[in-house]
This record gives sequence, structure tokens and C-alpha cells, in this order.
Amino acid sequence: MRQAMERDRKMKTVFELKAPNGPPGPLFWAWQPASKGHALLAVGGADSRVGIYNNDGTVNDTLKLKGPCVALEWSKDGSALAALNSAAPVATLFDGMKGKKKEVIAAFADPMTCMAWSKTSLLLACGSQAGNVLMYNHANGK
Repeated sequence: MRQAMERDRKMKTVFELKAPNGPPGPLFWAWQPASKGHALLAVGGADSRVGIYNNDGTVNDTLKLKGPCVALEWSKDGSALAALNSAAPVATLFDGMKGKKKEVIAAFADPMTCMAWSKTSLLLACGSQAGNVLMYNHANGK
């Protein structure tokens, strides 16, 4: 009986975004982890923007990318968001605590296609389809 009750229970809609990032195409989204009661939602898409929304659906900030978004990921502690685009070898970073934005430009010419934050530090690894890798330490900006 309890399983049937849990199955029939519906999730509550907190907010809804209607076509947040322009023309149809893939959307990338990531909830800010480890936040204290104020999680941010990042949504990127084909219009080369990443919308950063408060947990009530209001816009907190917007990042302008060099091309369509291909990846979004928050650092493990939720202090930084990284966004990659399909047009340039640039990782766009957003400081979730201070609201500051920064672009990290790779020393190679091909756009980055994947990334991962370290589980233990603010080290970001970004890779390109050609096999190039960018390592960036967000703690010291290098």
C-alpha cells in the first residue's frame, strides 16, 4: 500500500522556464551543489547564453558565450560554474558566490568539448575533440 501511495505522489513544480535559450536545440542545465538554501540553476543552449536562475525562477545573472553552449558544470563545492561553447577555445567561468565572470582562453585553436571539475579541489580539466587538454586552477586563477 505504501509503495502505491508513493508512486501516485506527484512532484511539486517550483518554477518553469519556457524556451529559456532561443531556438530549438540541445539544452544543458546544472543545479548548483552544496549551496546553503539558495541553489542556482544554470541553463545554456543554442543562443550562446547561459541563464543563471534563482531557485524561485527569477534571473540571477546571464553569461554570454562565444558560441552555442556544449557543456555546463558546477564545481563540487558549488562555488564556480564552467561553461563551454562550440565556437572558440574558451571556458567561461561564473563565481556563484561573488557573481564575477571570467574567460579562460586555451593555448590551442580548437573548441573544447568536455570538462570535469576535481572532486577535491577547484581544478578544472577541459578537453577538445583533437585531444588537447586545458588545466585551470580556479583557486589561484592559473
